[in-house]
Amino acid sequence: MSRMTRHLDRELIEGFESISDAARETALVHLRGCAGCRAAWIADEPSRVFALLSRAPVPEQRLELLSQRVAAAVAPRERTPRWYGAASIAASLLLAAVLGAVLWSHELPQQSIARIEEIGSPGRMPLEDIGARLVALPGEESRVLDLTIGETQVLLIFDESIEL
Repeated sequence: MSRMTRHLDRELIEGFESISDAARETALVHLRGCAGCRAAWIADEPSRVFALLSRAPVPEQRLELLSQRVAAAVAPRERTPRWYGAASIAASLLLAAVLGAVLWSHELPQQSIARIEEIGSPGRMPLEDIGARLVALPGEESRVLDLTIGETQVLLIFDESIEL
């Protein structure tokens, strides 16, 4: 490749890391201006894009703007006046006092628990009506209640001799 007249050839792209510093600098100048060679060079080794970025000059205006933004971001900010904090605490306490006074002066409804006598008991229902059957084993004092519904079977065993 001669200076900016020819594109980078495949051999130069693949062996870029082994060429002389002067040839590398000439190639980098060409790569900044030639999109085709730049695409082929980066496609050969994607991390090479960082080599171009490190050599690109940064305009002074951008550096100054960035510096101003960083300075503004880290600059100490004005503190809110102390009376804001005291006023917010006072307002919270006043609100709590007013709500407390309103709630204190009102009677809350008395809740009572209904008794069985008031509700009424449905009485004993036959086991067949609820889909259950009592399985009594001869000579046993325990009772087994079979609550089978569809394919689900629940057995309740009542035996006073079992200690848990």
